[in-house]
Amino acid sequence: MKLIKADWQRQLKDDLRAGRNRPMFPKLGGSKVKVCKATLCTNNEKERCVLESINVNDSGMCTSYSE
Repeated sequence: MKLIKADWQRQLKDDLRAGRNRPMFPKLGGSKVKVCKATLCTNNEKERCVLESINVNDSGMCTSYSE
């Protein structure tokens, strides 16, 4: 079923009224950086990235890397 803007807003309101808890905004992703091997990066603390969020380029490299 294809929803247009007014339809998904109405569906969300109906779901909330019916007690169905729907997120207001979709999640961007559940990925978390576990280990960071860029030991010279200023955002690396004991091989853990301390940034709240990171951006990666097309080749998967962190764009926030700095020494």
